[in-house]
Amino acid sequence: MATDNSRLPLMLVMPWQGSQPSRHRNGRWMPGLSGNPRGRPTNARLAAKRAAVGRWPDLERAAGYEGLAPEQFVRLARTVFGRWWQGALSRDLDISRRQLIRWAEGDQKISHAREMMLLTVCLRRARAGHALVRAMYRRAAAAERARQELAQIPRHKPLPRR
Repeated sequence: MATDNSRLPLMLVMPWQGSQPSRHRNGRWMPGLSGNPRGRPTNARLAAKRAAVGRWPDLERAAGYEGLAPEQFVRLARTVFGRWWQGALSRDLDISRRQLIRWAEGDQKISHAREMMLLTVCLRRARAGHALVRAMYRRAAAAERARQELAQIPRHKPLPRR
């Protein structure tokens, strides 16, 4: 008897270990597990569930944010400011480089006010860089279109026939 491998669970789950998986390996809902034969809960059912539960889970999730992890901070700073991010970021935030190193190593936690200021500075700098990249891309694309148009124009006038 042939089996449908896509409906098999990812791993064997014992009854005391929790419920069976509700999604395929590729992330889609498995049919029948959510109560909907097509697999995904209907929007009406999701709206009813949200209305019954209220905003509590959303607020609880948002309130559980613990701030930037040191790895996230370093990745963000390197992405926005480049390889030598410490000097540029310390000038923009008007704090010492040593403080940035403490944040990067995880010795001190970034306060919420400082995190908001940091994200504002990074966003402003990234937007400026993004605008520059967009302008340069438009210029390069216009040059390529002009080259293609020039290539289609004959380079010499054809001689008239006698």
